[in-house]
Amino acid sequence: MKDTRFAGLTPPPNAATQGTSMQFMALGTSDWLSKLDRRPADRSQEDIAAIFNALQSQHPLQKLHPSLLRHLSHYGLYEAVEKNITLFREGENTRNWYAVVEGRLRVIRQGQNFVVGKGAVFEEITGYDGIRKLTIVTKEPCQLIRLEKKHMRLFCKSYPYQLKDVAATTVLELDQIERPSDTDGDLDILAPPRITVNHLDQNNHDGDASHPNSAGYDNGQDGNDLLLLEGEQLKPRTPPLTDSQAALLLTSVIDTYPEFVHSQLGRKHCITAENLMTYITDVTQSQSTRETMGICQVLLEDAVIKPLDRKTEFVDFQTTPSFVYFFPSGVTPLDAIDEDDLQSLLDDLIRHGSDALLRMTLRKPPNLRSNDEIDFIYSELMHIKALAHLSTTIKRQLAGCILLESHNVGGTVLFNQGDEGTSWFIILKGSVNVVIYGKGIVCSLHEGDDFGKLALVNDAPRAASIILREPCHLLRVDKDDFNRILKDVEANTVRLKELGMDVLILEKIQQPFSKEQRGDKNAKSYRYSVMAGTAEKVLEYILDSRLDEANQHLQDTLLEDYLLTYIFFISTELLCQNLLMYYNSRARPSAGGEAAKNRMLLNRRHVVAFVMCWYEIDAEIMFQKAGVREFLKTLSDSVYADSSQYDLKTEVNTMESLTQACDGYYEEMAAAKLTVSSDSSKSEDLGRPIRPSDETIVKVFSGTVDPTYTAVRVSAETRAEVILKLATKKQPSSESGFVLVEIKSNGEYKLFKDEEMSVESNISVNGRLFCCTKDQLAHLNPLPEQQGPNEPSGKILETISSRELAYHSTMYDWSLFRNVHESELIHYVLGRQTGITNNLDRLVTRHSQISWWVATEICLTSSQGKRVHLIKKFIKAAQHCKEFKNLFGYMAITMGLANTAVTRLSQTFEKLPAKFKKLLKEFESFNEPSRNHRASRYLFSTINKAPVIPFIPLITKDITFAHEGNKTLLDDHLVNFDKMHMVADILRIVRFCKSEEMDLPIPPMEKPHEYNMAAYFRGLRVIDNQRRLMQLSFKKEQKKYQ
Repeated sequence: MKDTRFAGLTPPPNAATQGTSMQFMALGTSDWLSKLDRRPADRSQEDIAAIFNALQSQHPLQKLHPSLLRHLSHYGLYEAVEKNITLFREGENTRNWYAVVEGRLRVIRQGQNFVVGKGAVFEEITGYDGIRKLTIVTKEPCQLIRLEKKHMRLFCKSYPYQLKDVAATTVLELDQIERPSDTDGDLDILAPPRITVNHLDQNNHDGDASHPNSAGYDNGQDGNDLLLLEGEQLKPRTPPLTDSQAALLLTSVIDTYPEFVHSQLGRKHCITAENLMTYITDVTQSQSTRETMGICQVLLEDAVIKPLDRKTEFVDFQTTPSFVYFFPSGVTPLDAIDEDDLQSLLDDLIRHGSDALLRMTLRKPPNLRSNDEIDFIYSELMHIKALAHLSTTIKRQLAGCILLESHNVGGTVLFNQGDEGTSWFIILKGSVNVVIYGKGIVCSLHEGDDFGKLALVNDAPRAASIILREPCHLLRVDKDDFNRILKDVEANTVRLKELGMDVLILEKIQQPFSKEQRGDKNAKSYRYSVMAGTAEKVLEYILDSRLDEANQHLQDTLLEDYLLTYIFFISTELLCQNLLMYYNSRARPSAGGEAAKNRMLLNRRHVVAFVMCWYEIDAEIMFQKAGVREFLKTLSDSVYADSSQYDLKTEVNTMESLTQACDGYYEEMAAAKLTVSSDSSKSEDLGRPIRPSDETIVKVFSGTVDPTYTAVRVSAETRAEVILKLATKKQPSSESGFVLVEIKSNGEYKLFKDEEMSVESNISVNGRLFCCTKDQLAHLNPLPEQQGPNEPSGKILETISSRELAYHSTMYDWSLFRNVHESELIHYVLGRQTGITNNLDRLVTRHSQISWWVATEICLTSSQGKRVHLIKKFIKAAQHCKEFKNLFGYMAITMGLANTAVTRLSQTFEKLPAKFKKLLKEFESFNEPSRNHRASRYLFSTINKAPVIPFIPLITKDITFAHEGNKTLLDDHLVNFDKMHMVADILRIVRFCKSEEMDLPIPPMEKPHEYNMAAYFRGLRVIDNQRRLMQLSFKKEQKKYQ
C-alpha cells in the first residue's frame, strides 16, 4: 500500500483532483492530526488529551465508543492515502483496523461495489485474527486512522466487558449503503493474477519469477502477474565477511602458524584443509570437529577461502588433509592485529558455524550421512515448529532422509495449484505466499511453517500455488521417503487392546548391546518405548518392565518421564489408588503356587521401588500433594504386614524412612510456617522454597476514587475467589459482581480467574491488586507509588565495580532459581488452577525487574558522561554474568540495554568506545529470536557443567510450545507419551542446571563502602512504564542524533 504523509503530500497533476488534494493538505495540517502523526511512544499526556478531545468533536466519529476513542488517542496512527490505493484485499489476513476521517472509499464484497465515506470503519475491532471479508480501495485522497493488529488485541484484552458495546459501533452495514453504478470507471481493480506452470526442473528452481521474461510466469499477461508481488520487499542477505576481516584472519593464521601458509600454483597464500581446521580449533576452542567444520564452511560460503582445484565447483568444505584452499589475491596480511576485532570476528564465525554446518550436512546424500550427522540433524529438527507434534522416532527417520532446497530469487513459483504432490516442505529460512485461483494471496508462511503435506497424505493435487516472497532455504521430504517412514512406523508399532480398544501402543526401537548383554544369548538388540496408552496401563507397564533388576540395563527414561509429567494426565490421588491396586493385585489363575508367590513379591517390590524413585525426583514436593501422606501410611502398613509372608526386609526399611521424612516435613511446617515478605529486600524468605501453606500479607486496593487498601493474610494456595471475598468484606458498596484485577503502572489491567492460585506472586514489578466492580474497570488508574523512582541510584552504582554488581545479582538470581521445582513449570503452562507457581513467578518477575532496572538507571541519569559510564558498567556486568554462567542475568541486562528508551540515545552511544559497541552488538545477536532463539540455545550448549542459571523465559516458551503444539490425549483416552518425553527432556535441563551448588568467590571491593549490596539488589526500584521511560529519554536527548 502506498502511504503518503500529510506533511509532504504533493498535489496530483490531474486538474480534476487538484482542488480536492489542496483541501486535503489544508485539513491534514490541523494540530490534532499532527499530534496523531507522532509515534505512540512519542506522544505526551497533553497530546493524547488533545487527540481524544478532537476525536470526540469529529461528527463522523462520534458514534464510536468512548473507550475505543481513548484507545485510538494512545495508539492510533495517521494515514494519508492517495486515490486508487488498495488498502487490503478479500482473503488477506487482518493486519490493521481503519477509521475514515476524510474521503470516500470503494468497498468490494462478493463482486458487488459500495462506496463509504467519513466515519466508516472496517473491519470489526475483534477481528484481529480473522480473514478480510472485503476489498477496500480509495476513490479519492483519504485521511484514515489506523490501529495495528497488536493494539487491536491489546484493546480487546483491556476492555473485555465492553467489547459487545464497542463491536456494535464498528460494524460496516453495507446493505444500508447506496451502491454506485457498475460503470463507475474511476477505479482500476485488478483481479488476482493467474499463475502459469513453472517449467523448471523440480530440483533446480533457478528462474527469476520477478522478471518479465522469467519462466515462472506467463509473459502473455502484460505483466499483471507481477502485481502479485507488489509491496513485498526482498529481505537483504546477511552481509558476508569483508576483505578487511579476511585479511585479519589471514594475518592471525600467519602469526599463529606461519608454516601453515605457503605458495602453490601461482597463489601466494594457500593452506591445506587439515591445517585450517587445526588453526580454527586452536583459536576458537571448538568442542568438536563438526563445530570446526561449520566455521570453515562459513569461510567457504563467504568466499574468504576458495578451493585451489578449479576443475570442480565445490559447495561444501572438503576435509581431505591434502585438499588445499587459497585466500583471494585481494586479501593481504595486515601490519598489526587488533585483538578485539579478531575476537569479534571469531565470535561471529562461531555463531554462524552451526547454520552453515546444517546446510552442509543436509546437502550430503542421505546414504552418505554418518550417525553423528543424523544425530546433529535430529537435534535441529527438535526445535522446528512444524515437526513438534511428531514422535521422536519419526523425527529421527526424517533426519536420515530430509534434504535442503535453496532458492536465491524471490518470486520463484515453487509449485502450482493442481500440480501433482511430490514433496513436503518446511521453511528453514525465508517466507512464501500461498495463492489460490480466484482469491489471490490467502496467507503467508514463515520460518518454521510447513506446506505440501496434505497432497502426499491424500494423494491429491496441490490445493494452492506457492510463491517465494524472498530467498529461501527449505527442508524437503520427498513422497517416497514420506510413505516409507509411515510404513516403518506402523511395522514397528505394537498395540495392546482391551475390549476392542487400544490401551497401550509401544514402539520397537533398535539399541546396541550393553557390556553386560554381550555374553547373554537371550539378550535382545531392541527395546520398547511407550508412544501412547491409558494412564493406568502405562503405569502397569512401567511397574512390570522398568523396576525389575533384569531390566535395569534399559537406559531409557520412561520411569523418570512418567514421574516428571504425570500431572498432565492423572491426579495424585488416582495415581496413589492405582499403585495400591497394583500392590494388592494377585497373580493370574494359571500361575502355580511358587510362581504366583514370586509374582506377588515382585509386585510389592516394584511399587516400593516406584515410590522411592518418586521421592528422589520430587523430594518434599511429593509430600505437599493431596493424599500422599495417607497413601504412604497405608503402603507402609501393608509392606510391614506382608513382610512376614514375603522377603520384604529392604522394602520395610525404605517405607520407614519415607514415612519418617513425610512426618518430619509436616512437623517442620507446623513448627515454623514461613511468612513470605511482600518486601523483596528482606531475605528471610529465600532460604527454602515457598510452600503451599506459607502465608503472606496481600494489599488489595478498592476501586473507589480515593482508593484505600485492605490487608489480607493468605497462603500461597489460596485461590483468587477467596482473596476477593476477604477483600470485599470491608467494601462500603453493597454491589455484587466484584472482580480481582491487577492494575499495572501503565494503566493496563489483568483479571484473575476465580480458581487461580499464587495470585500475590503473579503480578508485574510495580503492579497492584484491586477489587472493583466491572463498571469501575475502565476508570481505574495506577497509584502514584507505581510510577517508580524519580532519581537514579547514583552513588551506589558509582561505588561498586561491574564484577561486584554481577556477583550480587547472580547470587540473588541463584537463590530464586534453586527454589523453583520442575512441577511449577508444568503448572505454569497448564494454568495456576492446578498448583502453585510462586517460586517460578518470583524468578520470571526478577527477569523483568532487571531489564527495567537497567533502562531506569540509564534514563534517570542526567549527565551524558555518567550515562556512558553506566552503560559501560552494565555491558561489563553482563559479561561477568556470562562468566559466572548466569545466562538469566546476562540476557536480562542485555534486554534492558536493548530497550527503545535506551537505544534511541544516539548521542550517548556515540561517545561509547568502539570496544563496548562491539560487545553490545554481540549481545544483540544472542537476543536474536530467529530460528527459535538459536543463538541463545547455542550459548547454553557451550556450558556443559553445572551450576547454571538458564534463560528461564526460553524454557517456559519451550514447554508451552510442546504443550500447545501436541495433544495430551489421543482418541480421547490415550495419553500422548511422545509429548511427555518432550516435556521431560526440557525439565531435565532444569534439573541439570541445579545439580551442583553455586559457590562463587566474593569479589574484592573496588572502593570501600558501607552499602548493603545484597539488600539493594533484592529490592531494585524500577520504572516499568515504557511511556514514562520514553518521556525521560526524550528529556535527555530531544531528538534522535543524526
